[in-house]
Amino acid sequence: MTSKPKRPTLVTLLAGMFLWIGCLGSVFFPLFLLTGLTGSMWDEMTAGAEQSAAWIQFLVHFGRYPFLLAWFAAYVAYAFIGFGLWKLRNWARKAVIGLSVFSIAASPAIAPFLSKATPVPLLIASFSGVVLAFGWIIWYLRRPPVRFAFGAMTPAETLIFGTEPPRGMSKAGKSLTALALAATFALFVGALLVAVEDEMHRSQVYALTMSEAEHSPCVASRIGQPLTPGWMVSGNMEESNVKGLAHLSIPVSGQKGKGNLVVSAEKQDGTWTIEELVLNQRDKKSD
Repeated sequence: MTSKPKRPTLVTLLAGMFLWIGCLGSVFFPLFLLTGLTGSMWDEMTAGAEQSAAWIQFLVHFGRYPFLLAWFAAYVAYAFIGFGLWKLRNWARKAVIGLSVFSIAASPAIAPFLSKATPVPLLIASFSGVVLAFGWIIWYLRRPPVRFAFGAMTPAETLIFGTEPPRGMSKAGKSLTALALAATFALFVGALLVAVEDEMHRSQVYALTMSEAEHSPCVASRIGQPLTPGWMVSGNMEESNVKGLAHLSIPVSGQKGKGNLVVSAEKQDGTWTIEELVLNQRDKKSD
C-alpha cells in the first residue's frame, strides 16, 4: 500500500489563494452588482474605446453582460480549482497552467481597451508583471516533484523514480532559482518605479512647478540655471477631473548645486495652483 503524496507547500498556498478569491468573490459578487461596482469597472476599462475602431466599440456596447457573467463564472471556477489543488487533482494543476498560459497570451490584447492616456511604461510594467508571475507558476507546476504529487509523472519517469518522489534541486540549483526570482522581482519593481516616475513627470503640477522654478530669481541665485530635473520624485498626489491635491519633492540640479523643490499645490475647477514652493538646497558647488 503506497502512502498518499504530501502536498507541496507552494501548492497549498496556491490552493488557499484560489479558494479565497473564488469563495469570497462568489459570495460578494451580487453586492458588487447591486452597488454598481461591476458596471463602473467595465466603463473604466473601456474608457478609451469611444475613439477606437468600430469593431471595438461594438464589442464594448454588447459585451457588458457577457463580461459580468464571465466575471461571476470565474469566481466559481477559482473555487473549484482551489479545491482541486488542495486535493491534488491533476485536472486542477492543468487548469492553473492553462489559465497562466492564457493570461500571458491575452495580456497584450487588453491594450486597445485601455485609455489612450495610459503611459507606455505603465503598460510595460503591467504586462511584464503578468508574464513574469504566471511564467514562474507554469515552471513550478511542471517540475517533477510537483507532478509526482499530482500523479502526473510520465511512464518514463515512473520507470526511473518508481514510487519514490523525485529529489528536489541541489543547493546550486536552489541558489540559481533564488537569484532568478530576485532578478524577476527587481525587474518588475524597476519597471513599476519607472512607470510611476514617468507618470509624475507627465503631470500638470510637475510641469507647473518646473516652470515656476525656472523663472524664480531665488532658485537661480542658489543653485543656478538652467535647471535639470532628477529622478525619484517623492510625495503623493490625488487628482480627479476637477479637484486635486499634491505634495511633491522634486530633485533638481543647476550650475551651482543641487536641491529639492518641495511643492504643495491644489486643483480647483480643473486648474492647478501652487500654494507653496520651497527650495531645499542639498549641496553647493565650489567656484
